[in-house]
Amino acid sequence: MKRVLILSLLIGVVLFSGCTEQTTSPSGTQGTTTTIMITKSVIDMIPSRAEIPTVFTIDETKDVTTNATGFESGKLISTSKLEGSLGMIWVDYSVYKFSTSDYAKTFYDSKINEIKQAGGYEEISISGCFAFKQDYGLNKFGSSVCLKNNVVYMVDTTSSQTYKSIDTFLRDATTLLANKV
Repeated sequence: MKRVLILSLLIGVVLFSGCTEQTTSPSGTQGTTTTIMITKSVIDMIPSRAEIPTVFTIDETKDVTTNATGFESGKLISTSKLEGSLGMIWVDYSVYKFSTSDYAKTFYDSKINEIKQAGGYEEISISGCFAFKQDYGLNKFGSSVCLKNNVVYMVDTTSSQTYKSIDTFLRDATTLLANKV
């Protein structure tokens, strides 16, 4: 019985030894935090037909690629809906999975830096994400870039020929994707 307990503890230590990273607290002392890697497939993180409002049509899910270090796989799904007699709303959901949380953070930071360098946007408050919108009167664009462990997920929304705010569509779509990741 004692051997089984010791063996179980050793196996647990080996399994979880790769799930920690060194951190430094504000006081300068070092501690250990656990980083839980997201292991599910990216296709399982993309919203399904049942989760997307029925007023939206859905295109085929596509593979996403990037040259970012540590990138493992990615998927994109595009949706659209008619808004009024002339308006359209498009929502794109994309997920990028990386081999480590550090690689995902580097990719996330580079996406945000690209956006900030381009300028011309207004930030929107969406928990856990960098989100922004651009309003051109009847045409609007909104985007959120989010990081969860080793996954970066993004939502891009575009509306054309409508006075409706893009904020609500962006928040709802980002929440939907966040719940999948």
